Amino acid sequence: MSLIFMDGFDLYSSINDVKSAGWRGMDNLVVNTSGGKFGGGCVGGTVDDQGWQISVRGDDGGTIDDGETLIIGWYYKIDDGSLGNDDQLLGIYSGVNFQCGLRQNSSGALYARDDTDSTVGSASSETMSPDTWHYLEFKASSSTSSGTIIVRLDEVEVINVSGVDTQSGGWASVRFTGDNAAWLIDDVVIMNGDGGRLNDFLGEVRIATILPDEDTLQDDFIQSSSGSTASLLNTPSGSWPDDSEYIESNNISDETRVKMGEMPENLGTIHAISTINQPRKTNVTSKRIRGLIRSNGSTFLDDHDSPILDEYVLNRTIHVEDPGQGSPSVLWDETSLNNLEIGVRITS
Repeated sequence: MSLIFMDGFDLYSSINDVKSAGWRGMDNLVVNTSGGKFGGGCVGGTVDDQGWQISVRGDDGGTIDDGETLIIGWYYKIDDGSLGNDDQLLGIYSGVNFQCGLRQNSSGALYARDDTDSTVGSASSETMSPDTWHYLEFKASSSTSSGTIIVRLDEVEVINVSGVDTQSGGWASVRFTGDNAAWLIDDVVIMNGDGGRLNDFLGEVRIATILPDEDTLQDDFIQSSSGSTASLLNTPSGSWPDDSEYIESNNISDETRVKMGEMPENLGTIHAISTINQPRKTNVTSKRIRGLIRSNGSTFLDDHDSPILDEYVLNRTIHVEDPGQGSPSVLWDETSLNNLEIGVRITS
């Protein structure tokens, strides 16, 4: 797979919401439900080197190893009207060990860092401004002696270095941080450089959140005691499901499915979609589900089951191509997305 993670932060109203989606947070963090690049949600913090961290994996399910690549894009905003100095914006980690990353100085210039956290490349002519959303892209390959780092600011290449130590393998997570007073990030995408698509810089992207608008097209589940038929989140940020509104089943192969709403506007090329469900189990028995999509009259199950925990946890699946348009699959278009159904099936 080429695209391994994406998040637009539009579904979160608290730090716990973000953590339920797989992010690990440190101290001094914030969640903003309306201050994002496109008016939706975003997250941030008030101290550099303490931020939001997400795990990354290669196609084999392991870490990013020697010779492999990560490509990361995200919107970044210095949100306090002034620039800090020597503030970390991005770090790739193996456990607690820093492998390579990106910093800013008091002029808003960027500089790349190697495995020893030493500067290996810098940009002085292109700088960031406070209180402005900028788009950052960071591409690095893993190696102790021949690693590469390329950085783009607002789609312009500002750093390109090779033959640097980015550590040989073991990349396991990416940490987003920022200016030492206040900073925000939005619309994060992470790719691993594999595959025939989404294996290089994309330029500025937008992650649009589309909610269900027609509930329970197929439903083997039963209603909750409150009579709800809301099988997936169909309300904006701030209204997460709880035990007063749910549907449930205990039967293997039971399925529930909803139709998604239409795209809010023509977004241009649709690079990929990420479907999201939020289940939990209510007994001690091990339970697993598998996400599904229905496109052009056919149902397609995700490749892997997901375990269900005792608390609501967000499960994601990325679909770079639309399998409903035949084989070989092709990119999503507005018509297929506007008729998409998503759901889950109990597998054990």
